[in-house]
Amino acid sequence: MDEVWAEYTADVGTKKGEKVDYAIFKDGSPAILFECKTAGVDLVSSHANQLHRYFQNVHAARFGVLTNGIAYRFFCDIEKPNIMDSKPFLEFDLLDIQEPLVEELEKFTKAKFDDTILVSELKYTREIKHLLAAEYESPKKEFVCFFLDNVIFRSKTKKAIEQFTPITKRAFHEFVNEAKPDNPIGEAKYQPTKETTVQPPPPVIDEQGWQPLSALNPPKDGSRPISISFPDNSTVSIKYWRDIMIEVVRWLIDNNILNTSHSPIRPTSRGPRYSVSTKPIHSNNKSFTAPYTIGTFYLETHESGLIIVSKVEHIIQHFGQDPAQFKVRFP
Repeated sequence: MDEVWAEYTADVGTKKGEKVDYAIFKDGSPAILFECKTAGVDLVSSHANQLHRYFQNVHAARFGVLTNGIAYRFFCDIEKPNIMDSKPFLEFDLLDIQEPLVEELEKFTKAKFDDTILVSELKYTREIKHLLAAEYESPKKEFVCFFLDNVIFRSKTKKAIEQFTPITKRAFHEFVNEAKPDNPIGEAKYQPTKETTVQPPPPVIDEQGWQPLSALNPPKDGSRPISISFPDNSTVSIKYWRDIMIEVVRWLIDNNILNTSHSPIRPTSRGPRYSVSTKPIHSNNKSFTAPYTIGTFYLETHESGLIIVSKVEHIIQHFGQDPAQFKVRFP
């Protein structure tokens, strides 16, 4: 029996004379259906719908391929048996050959063809790559919030998201370029643009040199803050980053805003660690690494500078206060 049949009959319902352009046979049964369009023609959804009808009627076929001779789209029935998926699991373009796809395409050669090919893995990998490519170009709010939660534990305010979006994007670009500088993401080639070098916003500093915690941008020389200002305009001299948390908590206690009924306080809405508690033990029963005592409270101060600030912001907002009213000054 011939392995390639042209104009293979694929009648649909009561409609007779429907023919798919090519059918590739294996062991006497059609294994792959090809619907071919003129070279250069854009492959649109109506073309896929036509192949969809043929595929549904030829139950033995495992794969469907839509092509214009240059671009090839491979379909399967991953979602429902004998119903062709709406999205291809593999796309190949002769004018833009991606080396990783060549290896996948090789599985469809006569010598290596096996209808048990794990196309679901190909399909889902492809979809994940597309999602990552979209985040690479323009990180969504949810993507940025994931890093806000896990990197600096900062409250997900609109302003925080806006400030952290270019940082997330730059980190993503740098990670990809450092890991595999010659390997594109997904199936499209991406090159760093001027946007990928977006710098953090300039510090918001008033005439006296104060910066609000909500828009803090420390000096690049590594200087530590030397004083902190509160909403009532009182100020306290500080020496270390952890002093920001210590003095903010002390101010909240002195102003009858924080009391033992509020303990414990987490740095975010989830996670086992506490920022403030009446016992120096986290919810996972691990002791505070660097506890500091203020009256009946213990503060976990074992963090880097900006993480301390993000935790303090969370504490301030926890009590309905505005972090912008708490300010620090550098030398």
